[in-house]
Amino acid sequence: MSSAFKATHGQKTEGNVTQQASQIEISLLPNAAELQGYQAVNPVIVTTVLQLFKDEQAHRHSMTRDSFEYETKQETKLIDNGIKHSKLGQWLSYSITLLGVGAVYCCIFAKITEPVPYIIAGLIAGTPTILGLIRNKKQT
Repeated sequence: MSSAFKATHGQKTEGNVTQQASQIEISLLPNAAELQGYQAVNPVIVTTVLQLFKDEQAHRHSMTRDSFEYETKQETKLIDNGIKHSKLGQWLSYSITLLGVGAVYCCIFAKITEPVPYIIAGLIAGTPTILGLIRNKKQT
C-alpha cells in the first residue's frame, strides 16, 4: 500500500477544554522506498512515473492559465460593453436634447404664442438631462 496519503491526529486536553489538531499530507509521488521497490521490478518504471508527474503538473498549470485568461477576457468584454452602452446613451440623450431645443426654436420662428408646444418641447429637451442627473446620483 502506498503512503502517498498520510494523516496524523493530535489531541491536547487542558481542564475542560480539548484541542484537536489534524494534519493531512497528500503526495502524488510514491516515497523513495516504494520507488526503489518499483525499480527492482521494472527498471524503467521510475522514469515513467516521473514523466507522468511532470506531464500532469504541466497540464494543471496550463488549465489554470487558460482559466485565468478566459476570466480576464470575459471581464474585458463586460467593461467594453458597458462603455459602448454608456456612449450610446450619451449620444441618444444629446440627440433628444437637440431635437427639443430645435422644436423650441421652430415654435419661436413660427411665432406660436400658445404655451403647449413650448411645454412639450421643454419636456423633450429636459428629460434626458433629468434622467442623467438621477442616474448619476444612484451611481455615487
